[in-house]
Amino acid sequence: MAIKFEEGDNYAIPKDAIVKIKEYYNGNIDVKYITRKSKNISQFRKLNKYEYIDMETGEIREYNLSDIKSDTNIRRTMNKKVRPILENSFFGGRNELFISLTFSQDMQNFNELPKYFDNFWKRFTRRFKNDYDFACLYVKEMQSQRCCWHYHLMLKEINGKYLFVDATELQKIWKYGSITVSRIWGGNDYIYREINEEKRMNDDFFLMKQDHNVKNVISYMCKMKSKSGFIPSSGKIYGLKGKNILKEPSETEVIYGDFYTKIQDTHIISNEKTLLLIDEKTNNITNSIHTQNLIKRT
Repeated sequence: MAIKFEEGDNYAIPKDAIVKIKEYYNGNIDVKYITRKSKNISQFRKLNKYEYIDMETGEIREYNLSDIKSDTNIRRTMNKKVRPILENSFFGGRNELFISLTFSQDMQNFNELPKYFDNFWKRFTRRFKNDYDFACLYVKEMQSQRCCWHYHLMLKEINGKYLFVDATELQKIWKYGSITVSRIWGGNDYIYREINEEKRMNDDFFLMKQDHNVKNVISYMCKMKSKSGFIPSSGKIYGLKGKNILKEPSETEVIYGDFYTKIQDTHIISNEKTLLLIDEKTNNITNSIHTQNLIKRT
């Protein structure tokens, strides 16, 4: 059955409906209600890294293993692992930075990357150990034109301190090539811009345009663009460093009426939408997905 998607009219979620809620570190909550849950049992079940079983025939088959990660695997990692951690941990605070680390010489061996970053992280945290407590998520990316690996990372001071890292000093700590340091701003009225000297740290400087915010930075971190086809099947595209506070939002299933009674005095609905799944042949609605985004009352 061919399915098309259309935006539908919003409707009230039944009080007795089972909904999935996702709770974020900053108190925001996402609610998802699917009208009809699929009861189909997958025909295939994984047995181990190399084999799976066809549940209809009982036949055991081998996976077609590749030496490199597929686009599908990379996309799944970025959307199911990396993006949820970033969205749950970075909100455009004054204690957050976006940093890129590049190599002056072409770095084409994916397996060589970890030792360079680990050495950098040791020097970096040693230098600032008396000033800040850090946590970061980093992503490895292949630059498309030079075909050279580099790093992007989102850095957080976990105690909420105003975070400033001088770019010149950071480049000396990195040692292997050029760097950029950019401030991350939250909301729609702020941008992140490169920070090259302390005199530019006046907050008013960062209010000049409305080009980018933390959502843009997260999307940039999760882009597929040039990562495709170069990552060994055993290689990791991202990693975490520092204090273990960067986590995915918690997800649970609850009865909507009970849930809403608990949060109606503390949260308001900031956004709501309905997605309709429609059979292209009959034009009948086969399912609908209703989502709500709730934020804390101020």
